Amino acid sequence: MSVASLSGLAVALAVLAYLLHTLLRPKRF
Repeated sequence: MSVASLSGLAVALAVLAYLLHTLLRPKRF
């Protein structure tokens, strides 16, 4: 795998983790 594909996967995983974290977090804070 090339460096570009690895960085792309890392960015995609980070975005997915951020979206899951914000969706699962209660909006009280």
